[in-house]
Amino acid sequence: MQLELDSKNTLRWALRYKSEKLYLRFFSLLVEYEKISHDDVIYQCYRGSKHCELVENTLNRLIPNITKRGMSAAECFCLLSAVWFHDISSIFKKKSHPKDHHYEYLYKSYEDWSLDEPFAYAIKQVCCGTIADFPKIEDEYKIGEETVRLRFLACLLRLSDWLDLGYWGIPHEMIAPWKTTEEDVAATLLRDKFTYEITVDSVYWIIDVGLTPNPELLGTVLAEKIYEKIMARITKEFDLVKDTFKAYYLGYQEITVEMKVADKLKRPLIIPGIKKIQKETNFVLPSTPYKFLDYYDINDTDIYFGRKKDVSRFLGHISSNKFLVIYGDSGVGKTSLIKAGLIPRVDPRVIPIYVRCDDNPCIAVKNAVMDQCKISLDKPEATLLDIFKHIETKKCMLFIDQFEEFFKRAERKARDQFINELMECVYSSAVDSRFVISIRRDFFVEMGSYREELPELLSSAWELLKLTEVEARHSIIDPAKLFNIDYDPELLDELVKDITEESNLINPIHIQILCNRLMETLDKSALKDRLPQRISYQVYKDLGGAQGIISDYLDISLDEFLTGKKEYARDILKMMTTSYEVKTLITSEDILLTLKIDPVILMEVLSSLVEHRLLRCIRGKSYELTSDYLAKSITDNWLTDKDVEVKTAIENIHVALEDWKQHRWLMNIPRFGKIYLYREDITIEQEAFELLLKSSLKFSFPAWYWAINISREKVVSIMMEIIQQVDAEGLQTVVEIMDKDNSRIIGQLMYRLEDSNPLIREKSAELLGKIKDTKATDALLPHLNDPDWRVAKAIGIALGKIGDQRAFKAFLIRIDDPDWRIRKAAASALGMLKDPEAVEPLLARLNDPDNEVRRTVAIALGDLGDSRAFKPLQRRLNDSDSDVREAAVIALGNLGNVESFDSIVSKLGDPDWRVREAVAIALSKVGGARSLDPLFEMLSDADSDVRKAVAKALGMLGIKKAIEPLLDKLNDSDWWVREAAANALSGFGDPRTLAPLLAGLNDPDWRVREAAANALGNMGGQNAFDALLQGLNDLDWRVRKASIDALGKLGNFKAVDTLFTKLSDSDSTVRASAVCALGSLGDPNAIEHLIHGLDDPVEDVQIACLAALRAIDRKLYKRSAEKWGK
Repeated sequence: MQLELDSKNTLRWALRYKSEKLYLRFFSLLVEYEKISHDDVIYQCYRGSKHCELVENTLNRLIPNITKRGMSAAECFCLLSAVWFHDISSIFKKKSHPKDHHYEYLYKSYEDWSLDEPFAYAIKQVCCGTIADFPKIEDEYKIGEETVRLRFLACLLRLSDWLDLGYWGIPHEMIAPWKTTEEDVAATLLRDKFTYEITVDSVYWIIDVGLTPNPELLGTVLAEKIYEKIMARITKEFDLVKDTFKAYYLGYQEITVEMKVADKLKRPLIIPGIKKIQKETNFVLPSTPYKFLDYYDINDTDIYFGRKKDVSRFLGHISSNKFLVIYGDSGVGKTSLIKAGLIPRVDPRVIPIYVRCDDNPCIAVKNAVMDQCKISLDKPEATLLDIFKHIETKKCMLFIDQFEEFFKRAERKARDQFINELMECVYSSAVDSRFVISIRRDFFVEMGSYREELPELLSSAWELLKLTEVEARHSIIDPAKLFNIDYDPELLDELVKDITEESNLINPIHIQILCNRLMETLDKSALKDRLPQRISYQVYKDLGGAQGIISDYLDISLDEFLTGKKEYARDILKMMTTSYEVKTLITSEDILLTLKIDPVILMEVLSSLVEHRLLRCIRGKSYELTSDYLAKSITDNWLTDKDVEVKTAIENIHVALEDWKQHRWLMNIPRFGKIYLYREDITIEQEAFELLLKSSLKFSFPAWYWAINISREKVVSIMMEIIQQVDAEGLQTVVEIMDKDNSRIIGQLMYRLEDSNPLIREKSAELLGKIKDTKATDALLPHLNDPDWRVAKAIGIALGKIGDQRAFKAFLIRIDDPDWRIRKAAASALGMLKDPEAVEPLLARLNDPDNEVRRTVAIALGDLGDSRAFKPLQRRLNDSDSDVREAAVIALGNLGNVESFDSIVSKLGDPDWRVREAVAIALSKVGGARSLDPLFEMLSDADSDVRKAVAKALGMLGIKKAIEPLLDKLNDSDWWVREAAANALSGFGDPRTLAPLLAGLNDPDWRVREAAANALGNMGGQNAFDALLQGLNDLDWRVRKASIDALGKLGNFKAVDTLFTKLSDSDSTVRASAVCALGSLGDPNAIEHLIHGLDDPVEDVQIACLAALRAIDRKLYKRSAEKWGK
């Protein structure tokens, strides 16, 4: 531990902590009572900075009374932000500028506050006053029954401000206004600081504490008194520490408090002196000479044999180098080497620190160093180098074990940070410590990605090999001798021979499994009393030799469990391994959540697994396999490919959850695929479901499954939080999920109308129209002139669905605007509003001088469908502008009046083909059978677009008299006419149409084949289905696409397997169509194929896969949302 007590930092330490609590409390109050958004804050404060405890204690009493005192939100913000910015935020390096303290507002405006004047004046002086003003402050101000010491608060803030500016001498007048300053400051400085936990171990610590006042502060009343009080407090605290140590250890050396004079140019420090003393204990052997699958720990040094050369080699390297990497195969004994071989032999003057990597290696290592070295560093942003610099007189040897977890569990950003901070320590001359990393061989190559950061990697890397025969014999014989156990010489030779590999080396795990099994054949009481025993060669043979023992050791261990508990034990062991064959920590709560096992039975099974040395218990409630070798065996022998992939999905979720907690990162699409595929096979906490829902909405992934597994109120909260971040598809899903609660997100949808993306504006308008809440009208109206016509159209439709009279009146005013573009937009909107009162104003504009306006008015009148528009529209059939004539024909067709028929027919000979095209479509709406003759006549029109429209119109009429003329058009000279004829014929369901369409699939012209496929999709039936399956193999991609689209329309699930094959089609458009068809069919079996499609090199296919997955997800789980209402 190192505690700085100089004049520049003493009070600052007291003033800085618990800021976030106050900050959040303040804003939650404003949001709840004053309706002020977090976004209204003028400054974005740095959330990690520390605040003054005294400020918090004072304001904690003020805040509950804010509304009672009639204080406004602006006044509250001004008050608290002034205190906040005074001495807190690290983003302000200079504090002398008054505007940082909101001085102007406080100084000029306090008279206008609704607070009474003395209190307002006191607040102003606390935040912005000078020393001379402090005596004027009423020190004990009453708020209700509470007394607030404002003068004391002001003095502390101003004192800290002086220290910030570099003043080491403290003016005496600063303490003049109050009497007990030294006591208050000393109590504040020492609060919760000198608390020690004593851990009884083989090593313990003696701490000497010295305190040196800063010579430059001598002579100033405040400094002398504060340091005097602090010295007394420290001495008293350490007297208690001495008594505690004496109660545990005899022969304890007395602590003497020494005054250490520091260089006056440097900061004076309190630096604990540390002496390391070995605890005298009797030599105690463990209960067995072998560890089975467990690693050797520090207390197992006496039975650890076979690694003498490796221990000397590694200690020799690290004694002259600061960095060492030990790599080797899984199960070769890296952890045992560190714990039982290296750590006990470290120089007594060096502190060995052992740590395992986890999701955040930086935090894990820093916590371990600070804990072992007794450092208290209240600086969350401190780097590893900062922490080691605080060690000063101590030397450490940091052992980072199982470093493969670094590459599997930590995100790249966290890994980069850790490597950079570690190498800073390695290369810094200010750090005299050593760093040892152990890692599995198969992950050692991963360290190559940091070759620039680790230029000495190869020269610092040493491999831990398996045992030689000599080393193996030592590891077998020497531990046994300590227990008075001997091996038949013949057995020893045979055993070593049986487990020697082709490399002439021996796996230590095999020795442990064999020897442990042989130990189990001995008399237990004789083993406990260390009576002489011999293991015979015959026993070894009876057990099946090395091969029999090693291959069956796991099943043999489980055979000892009762039948019911055996399956539980097997399932628990399967949970204990990762997808990459490494053991992992699992809590008993995790097991209960996954296996649904009775808690009593669970504890019995876990205890048995620990007793069999298959598991070890960590900190009382977490468990892990005793060896990675065991993890590999379980993975290889028990886990299916699906089991491994499910584990990978769960691991990805845990990594993503840590990223969310630490960095607020949402999960990205690459991780989503397998997670969604195995969604019903994974067991995760509620917080993970919430993260998956947020991420799904953000990245347009299927969201319904995650939503139905979360409480309704929480889902609504998430929707309201995420809606500002999602794209158009995400907005659609949010509104679908919100359903009856959609009124709660109207404000957010209105806000999205301002988005720069027209797709989002269009979708927001569409959704507001569906919700039909009149509150959206005012937000929609200004966007009627949106530069994107699709957005403007969606706005008009939405206003029409809402039916708010305010919108109608606004458009009525605009219909006579001098600007023709505004008149046009208003006419279009009035048509979409469907209000009959709009007819007369629109009729008045049918004679508008601008042809665009006349055309739009005609269309709007047709949409309204009011018979009053018939004659005015009839007159427009002779308009000089062809666009207006076309619109008039369309509008008359939409009116549907019988009287419209003759007027429409009169335009059969119009010189403009677009007008004639409109005539064909209009006749399909108004004439019925009367329309057939004029349409048959138009089949011979010179313009192919007109003929195409006629074919479509005949299909819409559906009168069988049209079949023969349409069959004739299958031979038209233009392919799009043939296509339209084929599509029209498909709707009749007449046997005469099937044969030509089937023949069309074999036509030499791809356009004919494409048209036939589209038509067969509309026709349906088994014959069409069989023919379309053949079309999937057409040489032309357009025909294959048409066949796929048609199969999607048919809705026959028999097409699913065939469609799967088209996901690998050479053409990306065909692949995208196959994806869409699978989405339309909604077969859950398509999910895995669609997830693979997310890796397609073409973005359109990826987007189609996401859309299809969302469609299937919606179909599968939307009904389950009914449970939210229960």
